[in-house]
Amino acid sequence: MGPGTRPEQPYPGIRHLASNMRFVATGVDADGRDTAEGLTVLTVYLDDAHGRPISTPWVVGEDHDKFVRTDTGWRFTHRAWVQLFSRDPA
Repeated sequence: MGPGTRPEQPYPGIRHLASNMRFVATGVDADGRDTAEGLTVLTVYLDDAHGRPISTPWVVGEDHDKFVRTDTGWRFTHRAWVQLFSRDPA
């Protein structure tokens, strides 16, 4: 793949808007590493069948994450998606 090229996307025209991010230190794990949890609200927009942007969200949900601090920075240890609502496909 050359410069400026992108791999083919399964959902062209998809956009994720992340908001209301909250992160909280939760302590230390059994190996003595700092741990944290976070929650991010995601609003996902998907273009219509003709590639035109639509202003109605396709789906809204929350990522519930757990992290551990390593020598190279914070890393995910767990992620769970909680769907709050989605657009009627009709």
